[in-house]
Order: sequence, then structure tokens, then C-alpha cells
Amino acid sequence: MMPKSTRIDRSIFPIRLCNTETSRGMSNSKPVILWFRQDLRLSDNPALHAAAARHAPVLPVYILDDVNAGDWAPGAASRWWRQQSLTALDKSLGHALRFFRGDARTIITRLAGETGAQAVMWNRCYEPWRRSR
Repeated sequence: MMPKSTRIDRSIFPIRLCNTETSRGMSNSKPVILWFRQDLRLSDNPALHAAAARHAPVLPVYILDDVNAGDWAPGAASRWWRQQSLTALDKSLGHALRFFRGDARTIITRLAGETGAQAVMWNRCYEPWRRSR
């Protein structure tokens, strides 16, 4: 497990990041949850741009949802690639990316309620099992 730093280098990410611990203490700005799914890039990311346009703190999350993947679950090579990509993304975000495992619908709903999020942003996925959610 990667250690989480509470210090965020804002020069690498031009919007305010928050985490689940600090989002409750922000009085005027409810956070926007930025749900990274398959698209783990920062440059030219539509969900990131939509979140930034809200001018609110952004809570970046990734959910490993093997529960609903069924026959579409990734193999070993895909899992290795994903781990490397998530490590790089988390580093780029100043270690602000929060990781969860389980049913994405349940986790996003719970997280939105716990943080008082004003919105959840994500990019479109094309896998049949992801589109049905």
C-alpha cells in the first residue's frame, strides 16, 4: 500500500484537491468527486475539465470494481499496467488519489453522501458491463 501524504504540490495540479478528511471542514465549497475509471490521464481529460469548471475542491478517487466485471475482469497484464498507471497518477496528484474496492455504485453513493459532494464527474467507458451502470 502506498503511503498517503497530506501535503499536496499545487504547482502540478491547477485545481484545489481535497480528501475525505478535509472536505467536511470546507464551509463554502462542497467538493466534486472526480472518479477515475479507465481513463487515467490528466492532460485533455474531459471529466477533469468539468470538475475544474465547478471552482470547488476536487476529490479524486479510483474504485477497483471486480464485483461487477464478471467475465470482463482484466487479466494479469492489464492489472500490472493499471497498477503502474495508478501509481503514476497518484504521484501526479500529490498522493491525493483515494482508492476503494467493491461495487462502484455503492461506493460512489456512500462517498458522495459522506462528503456532501455537489457532483460526481467521470469519463465515458465503452465496456458493456460498465455502460449498463
